[in-house]
Amino acid sequence: MRTPSSLAIKKQLPFIVITLVTGIIISLASTAYFANKIVSQLKEVAFDEPIKRDQQLKSISNSLHYLNLSVSNPFFALTTLIATTPQTFLPTARALNSADKFVAATSDFLHTQKDSEIDISNAATFLSVTLPQINNTLLAISDLHIGGLLSPLDKKLKAVREQAVEMRNTTTTIAPVLQIFPGISGQSSPRNYLIAFQNSAEARGTGGLIGAYAVLNIDKGTPKFSAFGSNAGLSHLDDIPIQMPDEFVRLYNDDPGMWLNSNMSPHFPYGAQIWLALWKNQFKQDLDGVITVDPAALSYLLKATGPIEVEGQVITAENVVQVTLSDVYKKYETDNNLRKAFLIKIIKAVSAKIEAKEFSSVDLLKQMVHPINQHRILFYSTKKSEQEILETSDIAGAIATKLDNQYRLVIQNTAGNKMDYYLKRDLKIETLKCGKSPETKVTFTLTNTASKTAKLPAYVAGRLDLNKPQGVANSHGTRAVILPPTDAYIISAVEKATKESFGFLAQERGRRGVGVQVDLAAGESEQFTLVFGGGKGPLTTYVQPLVIDQKTTIIDRCSR
Repeated sequence: MRTPSSLAIKKQLPFIVITLVTGIIISLASTAYFANKIVSQLKEVAFDEPIKRDQQLKSISNSLHYLNLSVSNPFFALTTLIATTPQTFLPTARALNSADKFVAATSDFLHTQKDSEIDISNAATFLSVTLPQINNTLLAISDLHIGGLLSPLDKKLKAVREQAVEMRNTTTTIAPVLQIFPGISGQSSPRNYLIAFQNSAEARGTGGLIGAYAVLNIDKGTPKFSAFGSNAGLSHLDDIPIQMPDEFVRLYNDDPGMWLNSNMSPHFPYGAQIWLALWKNQFKQDLDGVITVDPAALSYLLKATGPIEVEGQVITAENVVQVTLSDVYKKYETDNNLRKAFLIKIIKAVSAKIEAKEFSSVDLLKQMVHPINQHRILFYSTKKSEQEILETSDIAGAIATKLDNQYRLVIQNTAGNKMDYYLKRDLKIETLKCGKSPETKVTFTLTNTASKTAKLPAYVAGRLDLNKPQGVANSHGTRAVILPPTDAYIISAVEKATKESFGFLAQERGRRGVGVQVDLAAGESEQFTLVFGGGKGPLTTYVQPLVIDQKTTIIDRCSR
């Protein structure tokens, strides 16, 4: 016979289940809602308007409070029974508690800024101290998933996760810069940096060859630009001006005695050191470091400063890449010196806006996040202590010698033309085998997107490697190198079209890579597949900044 209590429980069971399911759904839905709301609120913060930003920070604090309630209540905890990623819930709740404290600290800091314009040096110090807290919060949010039966709700968090990952990558990249900011910004003594403008239409290991330059003089955070010029005014040497490792010499011979080939290596400190030595040889001046910028980075600068006008032409964030890497070759097809003079005028106009502070510091910092993440802005310091800190971040453009699982595709133009404007890259990295003897497959495809019938200037399409100054139907010659992890070894390398093996050894910084010379007709693609053994940790890559963004696919079956 059933007891009354068991009968009562049976009657109440449907209501209990309905209550639990309803509570769980509401909790998860509110989690997705408030997470999205916080991201939107963060984007809209008016840092330059003290009264408005205080109100916005209070709203963000309220949203964080409700998000905390969403992920720390019993209903959310019950999702461990139906969700596939319960391990992310408690860390997220803990991290969001610290986020509340960060917002409060930020509010207090902003109250100390009397003017609408935030002091960059003070902001750098504040961010440097609070970055660990920020990173913990972003990591937890980027790991937050809703799985199992309620996985449809997970779509609401997808954008939040993606933006959290991007923001965390940014904070990781800028953390070393913030740490050494007082020194590099000339707070104690003035600094002088070579600004190298890379032409990504002709690929080099760090991006593109140096097409123009300027010197940035910075004193107590105030920038001034001087010594503008094009590569035509730079003097070359027959040999590399400094001692380089044997593997570097084997790969690049003495070409880096030329300014245009000094950055053939993807290890940016090598190129920076050679440039500085060449500069001292020619101008008898010791500089404090090198900063790279390319046309895409200029486009982000123009978003912050607004457009410029050069020779009656309006240059904007939307057209600066096309103007500088394509249009000018047609406009000045018969006078290369005029083309270079036009480019220098663009650089001077942008520099003048920076000197005149015709921008919001906050807007500038927001825009600079993108080219820094894309490796279009690299930084090298001659101060050993600063450089050691910089090399903990991608902003140094350094190839680490530590054991990792990074694979990178490196493009080096060998045709002596500007056809990398049309080069499309696809890279796929996929784990084949886990365990003590891991294996990874790397597939890359190069495509020449130029039309065979398009009439391109000889300066753009010429083939110096074939002694064909006018070019050959817009074809392109390039060298592609895959650099694997430090302990990796090649198992196989096959070219798709011929099914035959390919490649030559390209060892750099202890990484035993494989290179191949590729000749692409207009509209043609070639695909190559390599299998490596070795590597440790999650699969990663480092994308070389060229004109067309590289499409990267990573399938990591071992580090989930």
